[in-house]
Amino acid sequence: MADERVEFFANKGKWVVVKKLKVTEKTDELDIARFLASVNETMDRKMYEFLGTAMDLEALDAIAAECCGAEKGKKGYSVKGRMSDERMQQAIAATRSVKVSKAINAVVEGKKTRDAAKSYVVRRVFDFMKFPINVSAKQVEGIIEEREQLA
Repeated sequence: MADERVEFFANKGKWVVVKKLKVTEKTDELDIARFLASVNETMDRKMYEFLGTAMDLEALDAIAAECCGAEKGKKGYSVKGRMSDERMQQAIAATRSVKVSKAINAVVEGKKTRDAAKSYVVRRVFDFMKFPINVSAKQVEGIIEEREQLA
């Protein structure tokens, strides 16, 4: 097996990230999945921070919160109580409403920026409802632990 590895490097201002995974014949593909999920989490956090230079993320968060009934607390926005299927459907439908489109248009300029802002609002609605749309490194770790217990 040749020298195989998966790496992620970022060096932008004070943001420096180096993540490396050496792949051997003993490396399980779930270990690679966990590594990639961790990189994805890092990239998502930073991508939104950089996007904040092109759009008002606080205003967009407020729009997303209105869609799903989230309230702002010490740790940011979150939905109180249980998210029923009906409530989730209403929140998702709200992101496609004329009211939300107008609210986004009021805080964002440019068609492509508005399209990105709409995607951001939908993503934040899912975040506020605590309904992750990406598999996290912690979830992959749970899969690994579960497989070890079942073996």
